[in-house]
Amino acid sequence: MISTFDISSDIDIIKIYGHGLGKADYSYYQSIFDSVDLYHGKTKVMFFWSDYEGKEKEQIHKDFVKGVTNLIEEYGTTFTNKDHGRNLFTKLLLENRLTIQEIPVNALFLNV
Repeated sequence: MISTFDISSDIDIIKIYGHGLGKADYSYYQSIFDSVDLYHGKTKVMFFWSDYEGKEKEQIHKDFVKGVTNLIEEYGTTFTNKDHGRNLFTKLLLENRLTIQEIPVNALFLNV
């Protein structure tokens, strides 16, 4: 069975929650980011995280931000124009197209 997923290039916002940010997941993100032409496009990418027991909240946040940063920087290395790749994270921030935001776990189920 062959699985495909088509993502329209005119997506306004991509919201990501509860998905790994490890290197093993980069190919999924690359496919999504390529589909919306993340560098030249207008799509916003929102990453959400939640606090959980067993780890300090500040450390969870720090690790999550590092994961997002690594993901965007790694994605940038796939560009032919290496200058675009090096400045992608900053470009997304300056254009208000990258958000890293906490969502309390109890807020996830308010509208279910």
